[in-house]
Parts: sequence; C-alpha cells; structure tokens
Amino acid sequence: MNVLFIIGRPAAGKTTVARRLKARIEDENPVVRFVMIDEYTVLEKNVPNLKPHALRWHADGTFELLDRTFLSKTALELEARVLSCLRTHDLVLCELARSTYNDLFDDFDRRVKASMRILYVHAPLELCRLRNRRRRHDQSRSSVPDKVLKKYYTSDDSQELMARYPAQTWILDNSEDNSKILARAVDDYFERNSDHLATTRRTESQAWSVATNVR
Repeated sequence: MNVLFIIGRPAAGKTTVARRLKARIEDENPVVRFVMIDEYTVLEKNVPNLKPHALRWHADGTFELLDRTFLSKTALELEARVLSCLRTHDLVLCELARSTYNDLFDDFDRRVKASMRILYVHAPLELCRLRNRRRRHDQSRSSVPDKVLKKYYTSDDSQELMARYPAQTWILDNSEDNSKILARAVDDYFERNSDHLATTRRTESQAWSVATNVR
C-alpha cells in the first residue's frame, strides 16, 4: 500500500503526468487497485462553505483564496482521504499544488510518510503562466488567477524538498512545452519506480478498481 504525491506549480503538468502513469499502470498490471485524488476537487467542494471575505471570485470564473489558512484544513482532509484509501488500495496517486512544501509532508501521519514517494513536476513559472492562460481560454475549472501564480509560486523549493526527503523525491523536468518529451520522462519514472507503483504481477483472481477524483 503506497502513495505517490504528484506536486508542482499550477499548470506544471501534474494531471498529464498522473494520467500517463494511470495508463501505464493499467497496461502493466490491470489488477492493481489504485485511486487518483486531486486536491483541487477537495478544495472546490469546500469553497461554498467559506465566508465571503475568505475568497475573491474573478470574472473568468476563477477564484482566489484570501484566507490561506484554509489550505491547512484542506491538507487535513486530504490526509484523511489518503489514509482511508491506503486501507483498501495498493496505490494512491495524489495530486496537489503548494507555494511551498517544506512543512507539508512533515505534518502528515507517520503511516502516510512511511509509504509515500514524491514526484515533483517542475516547469518554469513563465511556462506555467502560459499554460494557465490556455486553460482559461478553454474554460478549464482548474485555471487559477495569473496574479495568484505570480504571488505565491515564484519560488521553487524542489531542491529543499529533495534534501529533506532524498530517498523519496524525484524531480521530473517539464520545462519544455512538448508532450512527447514529457511522455518519455514519465515512462522513465515508471520504469525506475515500478515496485512502488505496485506493478508487480499479481494473480488475475485479485479484484481491482480505479476511482478518479475521490470526493
């Protein structure tokens, strides 16, 4: 029972990476029981419960959290969902974005930390801003206001994270806007981490299930 946290700036390519891994896992071992959790769905579900002063809506349908402490509450809910899924699944793929990760994983339950790996999808800020603008043009619900990207995601603490969790962290470079290059990088990660991704062959009699965006 393992968990892989797929992290990075908004529009860094986390969802594309998660979908590629999902396809590789299903192809390699279709009986693996795994689940995909996107923190954005957790956040989005709780937005209606926020006080009016805690967030600001924009004309394009995106929103900005003014009360950043709400992210701590979201992390607690996310942790609870991961723990619940670890009891019933072989693998949990968990996608999330933070301005910094220095303390996030330290505060997680020891059972989560004992079974986790971290895949840091790195893309330069300006490229993320470009991709984010494309999302807004396509009316994607996961687009974020550009000023939020500039305000909270200018720094990159991937090296600090690597120093803190050297055996658990992998930095995946997505600095080129090229889907084929990204696919090769994901495949390389998959091949080198197949044991943690629970792709060791099992008997066909074992049950399997995939639940996308657990809410």
